[in-house]
Amino acid sequence: MSKEPTGECFCNKDFTTEDLKRIIRDVRYNTFYRDAKNRKQHISLMHKDHQLFHASNDIPSSDQNNFDRLTEILNTSFEKRGITKCSHKIHYLANMYVETQYFSKLEEDGNNHRYMPYKGRGFIHITWDTNYIAYSDVPGHENIFGGTNYKKVTSSLELAADTGSWFWETNKVNEFAKKDDIFGTSKTINAPKATKTHQVNGYKMRRAAWIKFKEAFNNYPYNCVTDASKNPREYGEGVLEEMRKWADEHVQYTMESSTPLRTKFDKAALEKLDCSEFVCRYLHKLGITDTVKHVSTGDMVTQESFRTALGSNNIDHIDNSEKSDFMPQRGDIFVWRKIGSGHTGIVHSIDGDNITILESIGMNGSSDENYNNENEGYEGYNCTRTSVYQKNGGALASHAGWKGYFRPKNYAKQL
Repeated sequence: MSKEPTGECFCNKDFTTEDLKRIIRDVRYNTFYRDAKNRKQHISLMHKDHQLFHASNDIPSSDQNNFDRLTEILNTSFEKRGITKCSHKIHYLANMYVETQYFSKLEEDGNNHRYMPYKGRGFIHITWDTNYIAYSDVPGHENIFGGTNYKKVTSSLELAADTGSWFWETNKVNEFAKKDDIFGTSKTINAPKATKTHQVNGYKMRRAAWIKFKEAFNNYPYNCVTDASKNPREYGEGVLEEMRKWADEHVQYTMESSTPLRTKFDKAALEKLDCSEFVCRYLHKLGITDTVKHVSTGDMVTQESFRTALGSNNIDHIDNSEKSDFMPQRGDIFVWRKIGSGHTGIVHSIDGDNITILESIGMNGSSDENYNNENEGYEGYNCTRTSVYQKNGGALASHAGWKGYFRPKNYAKQL
């Protein structure tokens, strides 16, 4: 690979098989589809045992269709076409994710397209006879145009990769990728004349995948040797800033029932968090509890029940905080709880009616996602994050089962 600077990120260096397997596993788990009953499901459920390209009409042979071979082929094609920075790879893989239906197909569905038989094939779905001809005309390239040669693109992982990276380089897609412009990369691949996101097929999923690939790339851009300076993070002193830093690491959201996984400090315990565990770890860091307690939102509905669950009286339910005109303070804990579900998080800061919240949130996001996205809250979900909500919006005081705010007191550490 390149002799340019490398670090903990994936700039200027190859993936290992385990790198790529982890990245694809994480993105499949954290992107979703609707089943026949309109229930939201992890895309990973569609791919048992981390299968690759198992739904293509011409499935690559078993000696090609595995993670070892995919890793080797991607590394080679990326190096060959200058797809060497984290931003390049993230945008390529996010678009490839949608083009290949989550790494399951190498060929576009359907046989009634006006450009048949030159429909989309390969990692970036090279489409139209003009592109098949242009690729074939390059000296040293395989002929994928004459006769039924187009079928080679789906039966060979090497050709699927090479046609994709050729299209990427030819159309200068890196220019959009280095600006982290997901609309730019998506439309260049799918709808070059598009001016609106709805004109790009699968744009919502491309965007969701882009977010989750960035997380899987060690939280790009913050740990990237090329682009970290574009988005510097600054954290102050105190427990709230420590929790904000933790929230910004986008730790996997999972509801754990095991007390050791919710209360210990080893890798297994800390690599997954749900909302109430995140809050309990905050209270432990403050010194409200001497250990991390196993508490759920069901224990947080009243002052008495919350104190009992924590084994501490150093938490107060704030009078009238369930009312819409109440203004919380930094460090307060919000709770809503209704039959079968609940949520909690930590107030980091207040700016007028905008409340910045630190939370671990599940696959459905909040009831105020549009507002969060429009006000620079973190757009991804199913992870820890820093969010921005309206004081009286659907995620807070207007949510069904709203209980108001609790306030820690007599804590030992700097808030």
